[in-house]
Amino acid sequence: MTPDVDVVVVGAGFSGLAAAAALVSAGRTVTVLEARERVGGRVESMLDGLGRRVDSGGQYLADEMHAIRGLAERFGASLVRNESPGDSITLPKECHDDWDHGEQLYEELRDLHHADPHVAFDAWVDGLEASECTKAAIRSCTDGQMCLDHRTLGLAHVAHQLGRTPPLAAELQYSVEGTMHALAEQLAASLGDCVRLGAVVHRIDRHPGGAAVHIDGDVVRCRHVVMAVPPTAAARLVFDPPLPDRLAAALASFRAGDVTKILVRYAQPFWHTRGLDGTVRFNDPCGLYVSDASASDAHALVMFVGGPLAATWRGLGETARKQLAVQHLVQAFGENAAQPIDVLVRDWPPDEWGGGGYCQFVTGLGEPVQIDALMFGTEGVQFASTELAELFPGYIEGAVHAGYRAAQRTIDLLDDPPATTNLKE
Repeated sequence: MTPDVDVVVVGAGFSGLAAAAALVSAGRTVTVLEARERVGGRVESMLDGLGRRVDSGGQYLADEMHAIRGLAERFGASLVRNESPGDSITLPKECHDDWDHGEQLYEELRDLHHADPHVAFDAWVDGLEASECTKAAIRSCTDGQMCLDHRTLGLAHVAHQLGRTPPLAAELQYSVEGTMHALAEQLAASLGDCVRLGAVVHRIDRHPGGAAVHIDGDVVRCRHVVMAVPPTAAARLVFDPPLPDRLAAALASFRAGDVTKILVRYAQPFWHTRGLDGTVRFNDPCGLYVSDASASDAHALVMFVGGPLAATWRGLGETARKQLAVQHLVQAFGENAAQPIDVLVRDWPPDEWGGGGYCQFVTGLGEPVQIDALMFGTEGVQFASTELAELFPGYIEGAVHAGYRAAQRTIDLLDDPPATTNLKE
């Protein structure tokens, strides 16, 4: 079989685009196949009700995130500082100090290198010598960050995730002027016509020395495949021969979370006049968080509804959900929050393309071996998504890291292919 290209990259999120860019820079020929009619994956943009383009998916970066900052610099994108001086709000208010303690206990899990794989995360929380407010803060923080019910998680998997996430001075420190999605579009444009949209991959036939990637009405032949899609999306694809059991089991262990992003715009940033930074941390309901999302020409608060709460709110209907969001802002900020000039809602439930929360997670108990298995890959196939990042999994930074790592491993394998030809091992 004569390959059409050296590498097929499946998925045009930041992982796939970063991998493709690195491969092209190394002199490899590449085709990127994206099922959606847009690039960006879990990063996208929409017009709000006032005609302003906003990030409706992933958007934030921080000083410590050098890979995505490097891309922003490469394409001349300016950063907008989201931080604002002032105090945060915790609800109930009497739980403010307890929330700080809960975050501290949660963050300390990153140093727990040998967590008991037989302990459920919620059992660990229950066993803490801490107040009920502190425990509620940990549960709310976990549901919000992981977009899953904390009761489905194992302590070892949570600790492994946090161990790959370096401490941040400010998690929501910057946005990209003109949207993060525009940066993804610029990166895709730099790759020229090798990015194909609306190209749904159905099957990948693997054979010694290459692969045939089947899409509607076409087959793209290559020497190597980079699967730059979330694990649940990769698990749905047909591989012939099937992937080794260790990889199939690893992919099947992931679950996509559920999150809703609600952008609430106001005529004036009234929270600033009260000495507040716009942050609201909710112990109840579990999984709710608010932050300042203002830009130079727009004043806004962004609400993240994560985990089971997202599905509950979605079931109320669009009008009731918007009203409930505003009611919670009124609870935090008073009647000044009762009259927004626009409310934009974007749901990210699990879908066939691997949507859902910011990151997919392994649920249940057991040793956290899935990440290493997928990072190693198999003959002819490498995996790349933010879930597999050695640094900042679940962030756009992690997606870029994963793409670069998969690209380098692919280059190494193309230069020095393994001796084995048993694709089922």
